[in-house]
Amino acid sequence: MDEFNRNNDYSPEGTGTGAGTAARMQETAAEAKERVAEYGRRAMDKIDAQRTPAAKALEDTASALHEKSDQAASAAHRAADSLRTTADYIRENDLRTMLVDVGSVVRRYPTQSLVVAGVAGFLIARSLRRSD
Repeated sequence: MDEFNRNNDYSPEGTGTGAGTAARMQETAAEAKERVAEYGRRAMDKIDAQRTPAAKALEDTASALHEKSDQAASAAHRAADSLRTTADYIRENDLRTMLVDVGSVVRRYPTQSLVVAGVAGFLIARSLRRSD
């Protein structure tokens, strides 16, 4: 049996190199466990450090969205008011009065009137060409 113990490094009393190997494995496992725990702590610290900047970025984005939506709502209200004013004008004036008003606007703003007429003509021509 001594021959077996010497060749296989095994001793029933636990004094051979087999016991030493087991002790080294336990020590290595403990070191690995500590390293994993340290990596976990470092990862948590990095994540924790990014919470404040991430929250600030989200807050800034929310503020920008609120501002843009307020601007869009304001523009929509202005457009709705203009449409309502135009509807009231059409309802309250006959064609002759509207033609007189258009003539006075054209005399007051000739360049802008030509640009509007050109754009309107282009759009009408395009719509007629598409319907063919």
